[in-house]
Amino acid sequence: MTKVSGMASFVLLICIGIAYLLLEPNAATNINTETTAKIVGLGVLLSLIIEYNNGVKNLWRADILAIIGIYTLTLFEFLFEQEALNRKISQGEAYGGLQLILVGLFFLVLGRHLFTYRLTDQSRNLGQANVRLLLRLYYLCFVLGFLYVLITVSFDPVAMIYEAMRPRFSQPWARGRFGNWFVFLSELQLFTYAVPPLAGILLNYRRNLSSYHVIIITILLTISLFMGFVGGTRNVFFSYLIGFIGGYMLMKEKLSLRKLVLPGIMTLTLAYLAASYMIQFRSIGLTRFIEGYREKSIDADLVYVDHNLYTIGLLRQSFPGKHEFLGMEVFTWALVKPIPRVLWPSKPEGLSVSMEEIAGVGEGYTLASTYIGESYMAGGIPVVIMISLLLGYLAARWNTRAMGNLDNESLLIYALGLFAVGITMRSLLMFTTAILPVIGVTILLRYLRRRKTRLSH
Repeated sequence: MTKVSGMASFVLLICIGIAYLLLEPNAATNINTETTAKIVGLGVLLSLIIEYNNGVKNLWRADILAIIGIYTLTLFEFLFEQEALNRKISQGEAYGGLQLILVGLFFLVLGRHLFTYRLTDQSRNLGQANVRLLLRLYYLCFVLGFLYVLITVSFDPVAMIYEAMRPRFSQPWARGRFGNWFVFLSELQLFTYAVPPLAGILLNYRRNLSSYHVIIITILLTISLFMGFVGGTRNVFFSYLIGFIGGYMLMKEKLSLRKLVLPGIMTLTLAYLAASYMIQFRSIGLTRFIEGYREKSIDADLVYVDHNLYTIGLLRQSFPGKHEFLGMEVFTWALVKPIPRVLWPSKPEGLSVSMEEIAGVGEGYTLASTYIGESYMAGGIPVVIMISLLLGYLAARWNTRAMGNLDNESLLIYALGLFAVGITMRSLLMFTTAILPVIGVTILLRYLRRRKTRLSH
């Protein structure tokens, strides 16, 4: 893996700049959205081609994932027909929202150049003992991750599958607005995010494991992916999928594009099908979907991501005209969000002005606006620029700190960091929650190492 390519950034920044200059305040919504999506999409593609010249693994960087993530969340869906969405978004909302997205993406790309360092591959020391350590960690993360779920169904795996296939948020392990000490265990579910990357690493070294362990690893991975899929929350399933692929790819000594063609096609196909079907059954449950029931409000032929442009456009129209900027409230809420309410009963329920309130949607309906929209709520375009620069810097720094020593434990932590990057692109408010698996797995690794040292003495 090498440092960020200046040429790749230059090409992408030029495309973003062209898209910004081509925005027309009085143009039809579909003209602005489709033009922007195509030009920026071309820039992202060209930058990836340039980065590929330094090797396939060079594409598996945190900063690249951040750029692809924010493009996918905001503009990707406009590469396809979006007649209903374009009618829903007014000209002013589209124009203002696209401006914010392009500004955020522009400075996100620049931010990754604030910290650059050439990463050199180092030899891996993958002894049997190290693999066994990760194997213990794998089993421990799976048990901790699914402990609360199994408790709520009296440790009945059949009941767990049955409940998982019901409508989203109707499961006995689903959290309400307020939790108790028992629900505190639900925080352990974050360890499930470590299961796929660990499986990817371990399956890469399956020759060092017995066939029994390989079968168990595969079964537990399948259960994790299935639970992520039937849950209907696409960012969870995609985090699992990216984690597994990242763990597997990054441990390969030699990786060529030719060897990635078939797995890449299969992965993209799986991701597309998952994205298409999960949106269709998440509100009714997979069981009813299999039985033939369909949600009438969902168009099965529509490519749906998150409609973030709609929310960002509304925020641009509402702040500061109708609402004062929230300032530090946004960042304070992001910091305290992971604290269980059982430890802080008076913890605020959310921001004083929510996106749902601005959009006028009903109770139980949630909207997303990516970190760009949330940063704008805090302080307008200057804050969007600062946060974008900061996130670009942090992504580039994560590459160096996590990849400087290519042992499999460091790669596991790096893969979990990719999950945090992806989640943060979707919501800045989830950043502190997204890094908890990194902290938790780091603590477990230290515990297992110390235990091994004590036993050896």
